[in-house]
Amino acid sequence: MYILTATMVFSFLNVSGQGCSDAGFCTMGSLKPHLFSDSLTTKNHSAGISAGMGIGEQSVSIYQFIAEVNLKFLTRFELQLKMPYIIADGNLGSNNGVGDLSASISGSIFSNEHSALNITAGMKFPTGSTDNGDEKSLPMPYQTGLGTYDVVLGVGFNYLQWNFSTGFQGVVKDNNKNTFTPDPDPSSPDHAYFNSFMLHRGNDVLLRVERKFSFNKINLIPGLLGIYRIEKDRILSPDDKRIALEGSDGLTLNITAALQYDYNSQSVFRIQAGSPAIVRDVRADGLTRSLVATFTYLRKF
Repeated sequence: MYILTATMVFSFLNVSGQGCSDAGFCTMGSLKPHLFSDSLTTKNHSAGISAGMGIGEQSVSIYQFIAEVNLKFLTRFELQLKMPYIIADGNLGSNNGVGDLSASISGSIFSNEHSALNITAGMKFPTGSTDNGDEKSLPMPYQTGLGTYDVVLGVGFNYLQWNFSTGFQGVVKDNNKNTFTPDPDPSSPDHAYFNSFMLHRGNDVLLRVERKFSFNKINLIPGLLGIYRIEKDRILSPDDKRIALEGSDGLTLNITAALQYDYNSQSVFRIQAGSPAIVRDVRADGLTRSLVATFTYLRKF
């Protein structure tokens, strides 16, 4: 059984994926995969580090290292802080630096042996860059931030081995300073990238459905993660008018999997992966991933 489980997950890592394609809120508080939200019903604080690798549009290599801390308070509430460091490298150049800070508070409204209801409220802050480059900004896949202050709201419901969660991420203030426009010459290496000149990203809603399977110390969670961009992204035209990007709204549907190994009562190892079944046509925010995999070590204290 363990060999079969491992084979399923590592095979999954070799297929293409777009990540959660949602500017980050699918891993905040009660919006996280099933096992991740179980911590709301325990008394432990935790801290962890994640290492992830993805292939973005035009084969840009993107590496993320994320420091995370989860602090319990008032018995059933938890403060989560996450700070990424991002390295991007591709045919137009390279960039690296701190990404966007996220902070959230989650609470367990009720829980028993069969079910639990959790809520989350949080913010993302534009601590990363959006305009790094030489003569002009590199495209958004190379940037370490999204340039927006975002509010995040979410609800997660667990019943037996099932998890259902939904959330909203809305842009409160947009400070994106990216000035990339693709070269009109098809022979130019930057011609194939999406136009992101002074990009204003649209808001997202999320729906996650998943099922947990337990095998002694190993837990496997396959699921579906839908992200719907409810309004079009917009860029600034040469005559200073806002232009809606056709095809930038709509559904991204990911097939997801998470594998957790509880080494002991203090140490936890996790692997996550995702592969898109449906994607939006235009993704000027740079969140496209054709391959993604993340490994996490979490220490309870």
